[in-house]
This record gives sequence, C-alpha cells and structure tokens, in this order.
Amino acid sequence: MTSTGPAATGSDADAVEAALAFSGHRFDDAAPFLHADVLWVGYGSGDLGGRDAVLSACAETAQHLLTTTTELQHHRAVVGADGVAVDTVTRYTGEDGEGSTIASCDLYVVADGLITEIRSYTVELA
Repeated sequence: MTSTGPAATGSDADAVEAALAFSGHRFDDAAPFLHADVLWVGYGSGDLGGRDAVLSACAETAQHLLTTTTELQHHRAVVGADGVAVDTVTRYTGEDGEGSTIASCDLYVVADGLITEIRSYTVELA
C-alpha cells in the first residue's frame, strides 16, 4: 500500500466513512482521505507521522491479516463536529487456531474532508 499522489479532497462525511473503513482494516478505502501530514498515535505501540508512514504500517497489517480470520463482534461509531470515534471488538484467529479478542477505540480528527489525526487505544480481552 503506497501513496500515489495527493490525498483526495472530499467532504467531512467522506472522511467519516474513511475512518470507519480504516478501523475495519479496509485501508485502501481510507487511504485517499488521509492528510499528507496525518499523525497516528498508537498508545503502547508508538507514533507515525505522514501518510506514507501510516500506509506502510497498514500494508504490514494487511499482509498479516491475509492469514488471519477476523470476526467483528462489536462496532459502534460516534460522529462529532470535527471527528469520529470508532469502538470495536474483534476476534482474530491465526491459521494455527490460536486467537485473541481485541477491543479498540480509534479517535479521528477530520478537517476539510481529510483525516488529520488518529489516536488508537487497544487492549487484549482474551
């Protein structure tokens, strides 16, 4: 997954849909709506700055998910004036049958139709 030029300019509603896609691991759908200078703060895993760095991390995640079954158990979005919060609980099961359940909350700041900041909180439930 790589950046192929400037991010799309769209409405804030488009960026909200992109946030939902990002939290659902549909990174290609979200990519055009990431600001060139997007900041992704991953509490416990570090920060990434810039669209290319974020997309590189997404590509690694997408590669890993090719051999993982994901089951979305809970999904809720709350939309505000300048952003969206997406709360999920997902069960991940590897090819070996081992699995874990992860709760996450991603907070997205949206400006001028683009995601400018993502703050991700995750915790393993089981």
